Amino acid sequence: MIKVARLNRPRSAFKRKKRKSYKILESKACGTPVITTDWGCFAENVIDGKTGYRTRTMGELLWAMKNVDKLNPEEIRKYAVDNFSVDRVKYLYQAYFEQLNELWEKGWY
Repeated sequence: MIKVARLNRPRSAFKRKKRKSYKILESKACGTPVITTDWGCFAENVIDGKTGYRTRTMGELLWAMKNVDKLNPEEIRKYAVDNFSVDRVKYLYQAYFEQLNELWEKGWY
């Protein structure tokens, strides 16, 4: 039970030297809320108030830290599975590679 409680602590993307968005996706797949900035790649993957909080000021960051327990871990995980699972993205990759294949067959012009 202690390990589960540790996994569900909110993650902050601020303190990482390497700011990779996949860490945010991993956190959401575990049902862990994310606290991050409101710009860059993080804003694309965090729905404010649903899967985490996006902040712009220190005051907003402190508020998010106090209110992160109000977010639903099951809802966060469901969002991650619905949008980033292999079953979801495999079709996106397939469409992308088919588009590239058609591009090379027809040429650039």
